[in-house]
Amino acid sequence: MSVPKLAIIHQQGIPMSEFIAYLPEVFELFGTVNIRKMFGGYGVYHDGLMFALVADDTLYLKADAENAKFFEEQGLAPFAYQREGKLMKMSYYQAPAEFMEDRDQAAIWARRSYDAAWRAQHNQRKGKSPRAKRSIEES
Repeated sequence: MSVPKLAIIHQQGIPMSEFIAYLPEVFELFGTVNIRKMFGGYGVYHDGLMFALVADDTLYLKADAENAKFFEEQGLAPFAYQREGKLMKMSYYQAPAEFMEDRDQAAIWARRSYDAAWRAQHNQRKGKSPRAKRSIEES
């Protein structure tokens, strides 16, 4: 009798959703990913570097000045949340829906986002800390 993936993959004794459990398959051509619970969502890591996050079973990928255009061209929304009455935007954009079923595309998008995460970490070490979050004025 086989055990469902959901029962196998868990973090600190808390079962992950089927969506979270499916992510290692989505990223299989990119490489091994580790998923850690954080702030009501999950961080997705490769080689110890967070390149994606999941909130409400929606995948967001790391973006910066070099790869944001790929997200914007497809009209993909940035990850944002409310904090003290202000809308806070992080440097993550919603992943394209089609890549959940296309491993080649998932690997391409994951590599772009991993590279953005690497650049952000590298810039922080050089003392050029980019602003990861900024307040967006509400219309």
